[in-house]
Amino acid sequence: MRVVDPIGGLPDLDRYFRDYEQYFGGLKYYSGKLRRLMAGYSRGDDPVELRRAFSVVITSVAAVQHELEAKGERETRVFAHQGKFAGPFRDALVLLSFGLCLRAPRSELLVVLNNSERGDPLIETIAGAACADLAQPLTQPAFYWVYDGLYDALARSGDERERSVGEYLERWYVEKMVGFAFKDEHLQPDASGYVGYWCFEAAGVVAALAIDAKRFALHPHYPKDLAAFALTS
Repeated sequence: MRVVDPIGGLPDLDRYFRDYEQYFGGLKYYSGKLRRLMAGYSRGDDPVELRRAFSVVITSVAAVQHELEAKGERETRVFAHQGKFAGPFRDALVLLSFGLCLRAPRSELLVVLNNSERGDPLIETIAGAACADLAQPLTQPAFYWVYDGLYDALARSGDERERSVGEYLERWYVEKMVGFAFKDEHLQPDASGYVGYWCFEAAGVVAALAIDAKRFALHPHYPKDLAAFALTS
């Protein structure tokens, strides 16, 4: 198990995976499968197994998009956020971070990007690092108040990039994740959904910019193994 979390402690991953297989694995929507991917990372799954879990999430995202299109919905992008809804934006950012670090195929990255609002600097930087021709022109940051330290890292260089990410990680869970559904899951009476707290998006930025992570590599919310997969997988 990779989790060493002073806030949430060790998750009961054995129970989580039993419940997933029995109750949640067959559900259509992508969010449960994304949580399964995160839980696999916490458990210590290797890149091969994580790629399989990633592909399952991508298949689910494509199915949800197809369903929206079939219903004639006006908005068919699964991760549409309209500059107001940070949850779908984070899901896309986390998936792109996994995709970059696991060297996912272009076709799977495109499923995420085609379901996202384009132009945000974090989205485009990670997309471009995965496949250079996937990046689109930049717009203004969509959620600077949530990801200020990561956006700042994009605009800086050298040690300043490392400092920006490190300082952001110190504030990520307590300050920046307020309002997100997963926050404080470990405090729920039945904490079966708690699988560890990880800032996967930081790993995406570190991998995309080749940032030296030595100052924060041991931070309990930094998924250092995921970033390392980008170099070794």
